[in-house]
Parts: sequence; structure tokens; C-alpha cells
Amino acid sequence: MTAEGPFIGTLPCADCEGIRTELTLLRDARNGAPTHFLLRETYLGKPSGAVVFESMGPWQDVGPGMPVPEAGRVRIDPFQPQWRHSFLRLGPAVLELLDRDERRIRSRANLRLELTASAAPAAPASERVLLAGTLQSAGPMGLQLRPCAGSGTQRAIDVSPESMVTAVLAELGLDRRGEIYVEAFGRVVDGAAMFERLNRAGVEMRCPEAGHSARWQAQGNEPFWALRAEGDRTTFSQPGEPPVAHPAIDPTWRWRGGRRDRAGAHLFSRTEAGVIEAVLLPGICRDTMAEAAYGYRAEVILGSATARRTFSGCAYLGAGTAPP
Repeated sequence: MTAEGPFIGTLPCADCEGIRTELTLLRDARNGAPTHFLLRETYLGKPSGAVVFESMGPWQDVGPGMPVPEAGRVRIDPFQPQWRHSFLRLGPAVLELLDRDERRIRSRANLRLELTASAAPAAPASERVLLAGTLQSAGPMGLQLRPCAGSGTQRAIDVSPESMVTAVLAELGLDRRGEIYVEAFGRVVDGAAMFERLNRAGVEMRCPEAGHSARWQAQGNEPFWALRAEGDRTTFSQPGEPPVAHPAIDPTWRWRGGRRDRAGAHLFSRTEAGVIEAVLLPGICRDTMAEAAYGYRAEVILGSATARRTFSGCAYLGAGTAPP
């Protein structure tokens, strides 16, 4: 992965002294394709002091064309109407903020972000991986993980705040059952699986079949519903109703400055058939009907020309959709 930036400047603000903006654009090192952006916005001059928001999500590199024919553009959060920003490239070191229609803004205010050579390069979004497999309670040997990929077992250590992962597994009956399926984001250190954050765990869960893993999924009961992102589409399904399919969209993560552990995933998709909005917020979500627990709570809105329905439930992430 390669980084372009950070581009830094102070943009206008309607109710503060200015928004100090730091934007880094990351690309796939193999083909140069945009992967995700990192954005840090500091709202200056607030009565309670500076307020910092950070985000990470998809971006687009758009070539020259109308309505700005002379240069390429950068679209930040292209799928989120409320948060989308567009910039005009004024050479390799300057980005200029455009309006909602991607036209240049007539203003004396500073609208530019400039590449800052002296700034430290942005760190990778995350070094964590999804650790998945059957967790065994091995007595004096402690916890042992039999990974979905590979053979054998490895020592598992819970380093989550207040040992939340093993506390949830205990509620699901790990000690009584002897083993349980678990997915947790973490790292492998000296051969040991270090659990940092629960993704999901359940008595009836098993390792996903090859090629059938969801990018992410939200679901609920009474009535049952599911919103699943897989391959090139995101599909809402409910028994007795035709599925509602939208193109797959990568989530944008947002959090208060310095609190990546509280990052929530935001998704928005509009087609002729209607709108799907979803927010996945970190927090243990229990499904007592299925003897399962998840690392995210989900709120989903399904809208059409005639109705607007809201669903609440639990959610988990696939291996390719790690949190910040």
C-alpha cells in the first residue's frame, strides 16, 4: 500500500473558526487503485475547545471532465451524500475544495489543502487480522485456538478490555461445552493468537465455506431479517418477501479523535427501488435465540417510495472488512 499525503489546510467553517483538515489517500501498491482515505478534522474555536473527528473509507480518483475540464478530481466518501467531499487537483501537491456539484467555489476563503513534506506519513489503517476457529478450553494449558485455515492449534490470549471476549464466551458456555466457534480481531504474536475485539461467536457457528464469506452482515429476529454484503452486491432479505438487492458498497468508518475502538461503520445506497441505510456500532450484541454473540449492534433503514422501515439487530464483519 502506498500513501499520498497528508494534505493539510484549514477550511472554512459555518459555526467555528475553521476546520483544520488532514487528508491522506492510500492506494494499492500493485496497481495504484484507490483503497481508502484517512481524514482528520479538527473544529477550531468551539466553546468547549477544539473538537476532533476522524474517518476512513472509500475514495475515487476521477479524470479530467465536466464540469471541471482542466484537471482531475478526488472524491472522498463518494457513496455518502451527507459526508461526500470533492477536491480539484491543482498539481501533485495541492487539492482545492469544490462545491456539491463539483464546481469551483468563488470565495476569498482558503479552500486548499497542501502536501506537507515535513509531516510524518500516515500509518497503515490496521495491522489486525480476523482470527477465526474453534476455541478450546484446555485446562492448565489455557485457551487453544484451532484455526479455520491451517492445521494444529495455537495458544489464545485475551487482551481485550476487561477480558470481554472470554467473558462473553463464558456466558455462551465455553467451560461447560469445552469448545466453541469464535471470531475475533487481533494479532498473532510469537505464534499466539491475541484476541483484541470480538467479531462473533456461537454454539452453532462453524468456519465459513471457502468463497462464501460475507464482507459483513447484519441480522435480527422477530421478525427475522438479514442485510448481507457479499461479492458485488448487498442484499436485504426477509422470509415471505422478495429480496432487495443493491450494489456492494464499502463502509465508511467514523469516530471521535483518538478513539478508534469506538469507530462505527456507516453505509448508504440509493437505487430506483429505494434506499438502504445502515450503521454498525461497536458493542456486544447477544442473540439468545441462537446462543450467539456479536461485536456490533446494527440499525438498518429500508426505504421505498411508499414506506420506510427500521430494523435493529446484531452484526459482524468479514475477513476483508477490518475495523480501523
